[in-house]
This record gives sequence, C-alpha cells and structure tokens, in this order.
Amino acid sequence: MTDHVHATRRALRESRERDSPSPRYKKIRALLAAGVVLGVGSAATMASWNHSQYASTELTASEFRLQGSVDGINYQHREDDEAHQLVFNPELEALSPGSQVYAPFSIRTSSGSIAGEVLLVVDPENSPNGEGLGQWAQYRVAVTENPGCTAGSFSSGNVIVGDSQDNPVALTVGADESSVQQLAASGDAPVHYCFEFSLPENTPVEAQGTSVSPEWEFLGTSQ
Repeated sequence: MTDHVHATRRALRESRERDSPSPRYKKIRALLAAGVVLGVGSAATMASWNHSQYASTELTASEFRLQGSVDGINYQHREDDEAHQLVFNPELEALSPGSQVYAPFSIRTSSGSIAGEVLLVVDPENSPNGEGLGQWAQYRVAVTENPGCTAGSFSSGNVIVGDSQDNPVALTVGADESSVQQLAASGDAPVHYCFEFSLPENTPVEAQGTSVSPEWEFLGTSQ
C-alpha cells in the first residue's frame, strides 16, 4: 500500500513538472514580451521632418474723391469754405423781375478714384430767416449731356429741380433722392448740371438792392 501511494505521488509530481514551463522558456517569453513593448515605444517616438509654405499680401484702401468745374474743362477739388463760384450766362450783374440767367457746373471723380454716385443737396441757409433776395429768388436745375447751359437745356436735359414747363422753385428746395447721378471711376464721364436763376414777375419793390448767396452740396457716395 505504501509503495502504491509513493508511486502515485511521484507520477503526479512528474506530470506537473512536464506541464510547467521551464525556466529557459519563461526567460524567452519574457524577452519576447519586452521586445513587443520596446517595439511599440520605438514607433511612437520616431522623428519627423517638417516643412511649411507661407502666403502674404498688402491691403490698400481705395480712394473716392470728387472734382468740380464751372466750365466743364478745368476741374478742381474745393472744400465748402472755398466753394466753386458759378459763372452766369449771360453775365449777371443783377436780377430783375421776369429775367433768367444760366450757369453750368460739372462734377467728376478724380484720377485714381473709384466710381460712385452724386446727389445735389440744397443748403437750408439759402434763404436765412426769410430775409434778403432769397425770399423771392427761384431756380431750376437740369442734368445735360454736355457742359453747355441755356434755356434749351431744360427741354433737352433731365430736369431734377423744378420742371421742364418753366416752373422754378424756391432756393431752399433740393433735388429728390431719385435724381442721384452715377459717376464713373477716374474722372470718366463727368455729370453736367445747368442752373437757371430767376425772379418772378410779381417780385415786390422791397426786393430791390437785396442779395443772397445760395450754396449747394454735391454729395458723393462711393460704390
């Protein structure tokens, strides 16, 4: 019986030794595992090359500037404190009841300017406090194809203040916003205006010797 027990225990021990990995096998397996770990670490820290390209530019703001002319030939830029002085045809010394005088004015963009539009705006001080000749003086304005300015300009042109039927308005009445005119870039295609000034037939005698200095703004807006 004892020999049988000893034999059984020896058989079990030999079986466990066969199933257990040898120390050499354990060492090889550990090295392989380490190699896998080292391999993953090496891939994660691999060096790279970098190379870039760049883009740049320079931005410049556009310019929008206007010039005016009283003869349609010589253009200048002037501020409101040195406004262009209209030249009348026929030459104006003084207005009388029932008389009319005409004065051209042209406007364009300056060289290098972008395109835009312009609107004739009246100065509310053209008849200050109902005093002076501004109480009675009247006017009309037409847009024409050329700088010429005569009575005929109001039948051939586009009347924007008053109307084409010889019906002038007070100096405090401006052009409607729908009468805005287009301005080409760099001074191409100026816009020509024709002003007509008059006194009604029934202007009272107290108007004699009075005067007024009306002013208009040509309000430009870039496009």
